[in-house]
Amino acid sequence: GYQECFNNVHSTLKRQDHRRANATRAHNKEDTQRLSASTKYDAKGEKMTNKLPDGWEDAHLFKYLELVSSGVKQFQGKKTYIDTGSLETGRIRGGEEVDDATRPSRANMEAKEGDVLFAKMKDTEKVYLISKDDVNNLYSTGFAILRIKDKTKLLPKYIYFWLRADDFQRLKNKE
Repeated sequence: GYQECFNNVHSTLKRQDHRRANATRAHNKEDTQRLSASTKYDAKGEKMTNKLPDGWEDAHLFKYLELVSSGVKQFQGKKTYIDTGSLETGRIRGGEEVDDATRPSRANMEAKEGDVLFAKMKDTEKVYLISKDDVNNLYSTGFAILRIKDKTKLLPKYIYFWLRADDFQRLKNKE
């Protein structure tokens, strides 16, 4: 399912990050000739190592993420229902005002600030980072919502951009 997809994307992105971190940035011919092919340098020309900075850990993303389950508690008044057609990457366009009695059966997801959602349907990149203004909306079950368990270890914006990566989108489209 989606967790396996996330695992595959994480491994791919980790390999790409490793390759990028080891790439040599030579700004002119002299730099290119000076740098050895076996020694890797960063953009400042300093030798790089594969060691993570102090306080960092090499961890599986799902150690810090959970997939939010569907289910909405009964509510009073109106809420805005956001279906997959109402979302463009990075912004909500429209939505439908509903109350508890008239909400569609797919209006069955709730999100918290810092959650990141994406449309599960193939061939569409619809990813959204939930802000404090969005927490009272209802979301379609056509979205998967990821919640970060510990925001001191993982930033919501990282997940937002990770879900937008071509590698993730390719794997999502295979499902």
